[in-house]
Amino acid sequence: MAKQYLKIEQVVELTGLSQQTIYRRSRLKTFPEPEKVEGKKGGKQWVKTDVTKWLKANTSKRYRQLIAKAEPKVVKLEPKEQGKAEADDAEVLGILTEDATTIRPPLHKRLIDFIMKRFKR
Repeated sequence: MAKQYLKIEQVVELTGLSQQTIYRRSRLKTFPEPEKVEGKKGGKQWVKTDVTKWLKANTSKRYRQLIAKAEPKVVKLEPKEQGKAEADDAEVLGILTEDATTIRPPLHKRLIDFIMKRFKR
């Protein structure tokens, strides 16, 4: 199986470290060193498995739990439930519904009424 390589931008995104930090830690041997990839522009790249192993070894259990909680959970709803959820979102956001009536929170409505009266003169 061929090795998968990561460019510096991908390593930055994956680790959350800056480019300078990655290069400095590579020189100090505290981060995987990049390899020269034949036939590729951009010079040196990092082996994906080396970077993921480093991430697992250098992130605390608590940090990994926080990251797992932060990932959005996608829930598949039945069509009837989906329609209700969209209607609830519309009510909260105060947007137009299918029957072209505007749903506005009370404060928002009062503010618009005040502005309309003020500039109606």
